Amino acid sequence: MFRAKQPVSETQTDQQENLNLVYQEQDLTKPDYGMQRFVYKNINSVATIKVGSPVGETQASGGGVVTATQATAGAAGILGDGGGFAPVAVTASTSVFGWVQSSGITRMIIQTTGALAANDLAEWTGNDTIAVVGGTTEEFVFGRALVAAASGTLAAGGFRKFGH
Repeated sequence: MFRAKQPVSETQTDQQENLNLVYQEQDLTKPDYGMQRFVYKNINSVATIKVGSPVGETQASGGGVVTATQATAGAAGILGDGGGFAPVAVTASTSVFGWVQSSGITRMIIQTTGALAANDLAEWTGNDTIAVVGGTTEEFVFGRALVAAASGTLAAGGFRKFGH
C-alpha cells in the first residue's frame, strides 16, 4: 500500500513527492466521508490561502503550480486534478509543496461567496471562493453542497468536490 511521505496536513519548503502524484485515502476518524483524493502540488500563493480555500492550476504554469486567485475561472484548470481545496494555509508570496484535495467530501471548512442551500451546485468564482451556480457557467461547476451554509463558510464534511 502506498504511503505518502508528506502528511496531507503539512507543507514543506522542499519537495517530498513527485509533482502531480495522486494519493487516495479514507480518513478512519471520519469513515462517512468516504474516499478522498489528493494531488501533490507546488503551492505558489499570490494571496494568502486559507485552509479550505479553492485553489486552481493555471494552464500556463504546468508542473503542478497552484495559486489562490485567478483572473477568471476559465484560466484555471480547477475541475480536474489541477485544483481543489487547500488542506493547509499558505501566506502570500510563498512557494511550498503540499497536497490539494481534488475530489471527495471536504475534510476542512471551505470558503464560500453567498449562502448555499443543501444540494446546491457550486461554481468557482475565480477569487478564492465558491458560490451557487448562476447563469450559464455550468462548465465551471466545482461540486455540491451537502448541507446549507450561510455566506462565508461551509462546514467540514458539507461539500463534495467533483473529481474529473
